[in-house]
Amino acid sequence: MIVENIFRHRQAGKNRIEAAVLGTKEIAIPVTTSTITTIAAFFPLIFMPGIAGEFISFLPKTLIVTLSSSLLVAVVINPVLCSTLMRVKVRKEITSSFDELKLVEQSRILIIYQSVLRGVIRFRFTTMLVFIFLFVSTFYWYGNNTFPRKRIEFFPKTEPSEAVVNITAPMGTTLEISDRYVTSVENFIEKDKNKLDAVVANVGQRRGSGASSSGSTTTYLSHVVLDFPSWQNWIEKPSAVIKKLRQKLELMVGVPLKLAEAKSGPPTGMPLKIEVQGENFSQMADAVEIIKKKIKNIPGLVDLSDDFDRSRPELKVIIDRDKASRLGLRAREIASTVRTAFNGRKVSVFRDGTEEYDIWVQLDQRFRKNQSDLASLFIYTPSGEPVRLSEIARVDSGPSYGSIRHVETERTITISGDAFRLPGPVLVMKAQQELKKFGSSSRS
Repeated sequence: MIVENIFRHRQAGKNRIEAAVLGTKEIAIPVTTSTITTIAAFFPLIFMPGIAGEFISFLPKTLIVTLSSSLLVAVVINPVLCSTLMRVKVRKEITSSFDELKLVEQSRILIIYQSVLRGVIRFRFTTMLVFIFLFVSTFYWYGNNTFPRKRIEFFPKTEPSEAVVNITAPMGTTLEISDRYVTSVENFIEKDKNKLDAVVANVGQRRGSGASSSGSTTTYLSHVVLDFPSWQNWIEKPSAVIKKLRQKLELMVGVPLKLAEAKSGPPTGMPLKIEVQGENFSQMADAVEIIKKKIKNIPGLVDLSDDFDRSRPELKVIIDRDKASRLGLRAREIASTVRTAFNGRKVSVFRDGTEEYDIWVQLDQRFRKNQSDLASLFIYTPSGEPVRLSEIARVDSGPSYGSIRHVETERTITISGDAFRLPGPVLVMKAQQELKKFGSSSRS
């Protein structure tokens, strides 16, 4: 626009410097205003919370830098280039019997627009103050009538249409035990069923996965979906129902579950995220429990959890190498026997025509149910004599780590929490205050 305006002045007969100055001066404010308007539309996206906010923030940041740079080029660099390089032929006056000015003067709409525009230009400061007042008043009126007790949010929380109770039992839990957990949850929900549209339970299945069987690796995972009716049929607000159910479900001892409400709008992740890093998992786990204990009573904090997998049990076979070597046994042979007995091993292939069937050797399930079965396993020496595993090794049980998460090569355990009817930044600020108090008391 600025270059075209400079070009128009050059065609009118002005020299390069004069055309560049006048052309830029006339268009600079409108161009700047339109650019700032576009920047203002994308600016709120920078403050989107959570992981999604960290990702999406690159879009508004890029646009703001790009548009600001283009404005700088248009107002500063282009006029300099035009005053140096622009060459045009002076346009001769074109005479025409068609009087455009007379046509404009006869247009009623343009006459009204002209009078309004002259009044606005004449009282430009008053006009600016009026529009600023109207702009601020609109936000004030909207905030007082829609959220009388809340601050205005760019991404406000709405009433959920459904909630999900996720049940995560220890890995290896059978379908029967998982079904008992689900039944216990359903019994707690029974009194509030009249406030729900439907209750759907899935045992041994991740939400969104296909049907599971008794041999599925997700038999320890279950979920109960609570569907709320449309707002016309509410007996009680879904948020209030979720709050009551959460208080009831917290009383269920021994059932590892978490109640999460479905959220509308863009995915934002958990608003509260605390990362604990270190080398010793035992010390890190202790620190995680201390932090969770300090912040769990913050009003509005729900679904406090961490991603440290403690649910996988492990049996360790600690070999007495002196006893094993006296019997001619090596650690590799002992490990191979244990692996074959409990995990199975392919020993041959059976062929029936064109079909092939693998032959596996493995202990029957009744002989590999518990720790004593492993200790009673016979290991054969090179001379063919059977020796119980308990005579040459010790079998210990303990927890194992299902996964080890790293952030920038550092072992990391992440504590996360959701905000219930509370802005995410406010929750983060309260958590920081609690941790600062804890840090001060620890140093003293």
